This record gives sequence, C-alpha cells and structure tokens, in this order.
Amino acid sequence: MPDTHCWDVEEPKLLAVQSHAAVGDVSALDVPTLEVATLFSTPDDGVLLQDCHPLAPSHGGLVGILVPNLYVFGRAGELLVPKEGPQVEIVTMKQFAGLHAVDEGTRAALLSFSYYLAVCGLDVGFSQPTA
Repeated sequence: MPDTHCWDVEEPKLLAVQSHAAVGDVSALDVPTLEVATLFSTPDDGVLLQDCHPLAPSHGGLVGILVPNLYVFGRAGELLVPKEGPQVEIVTMKQFAGLHAVDEGTRAALLSFSYYLAVCGLDVGFSQPTA
C-alpha cells in the first residue's frame, strides 16, 4: 500500500514511492515490510517502474530522493546529521551501487540509460545516445 512519495529535485521525471506490505503477518515471511519503488513518469511513456528498493527493518521511511541516493529515516549507516534520535540515512539506489559520488555528466548518462531500459529494454538502452 503506497503511503509516501517524493520527486527527485534535479530529475523531474523520477518519482520515489514508499509502500508497506499489504499482507497479514509478514514476520514469518522473508518479505520486506517497507520498500521504495522508483518510477519514471512522462507524458509520452506514462509511468514506468525503474526499480524496487527493499528497506532494512531499521529504516523508518522515505524522506527524499536525489539520484543516485534515497534518503530514509534510520539509525545506522552513513548519517547526514550525527545526533541522537531519528537520523537520516543515505541509501544508494541499486543501479548506482558504487557510484554514489559521480560527476553530473556520468549521473545524467546513467539515468538516461536507466530510463531507456525501462521504456524499451536492454537493446535500445544500449543504443540510445547519452546526455
């Protein structure tokens, strides 16, 4: 069940939607109870799934998105504000693993590639010009 959404402030077609599992008792299942789906939304192609990101049980919820990172409430990891109480944690999106600190051109090219993968598939994703 979707309950929170955020638009990327630098990429207007990228949307992150947080949802909770809609099943009864998920504690016995190996299913995350909280996940963030990243979606591309354009007038021409509609809404397309980019990826799903299961969140760890220590995460409290989505705060924002700025490619290549999701920002979530949490108590562990790479914290933005080292204080007591709720913390904001940076979670690198799966398709950008290892690339959390890239220049703008590389970031734009990876995002464009990801968009074309979502729209047309692998062959077209590789054949499209980058930013």
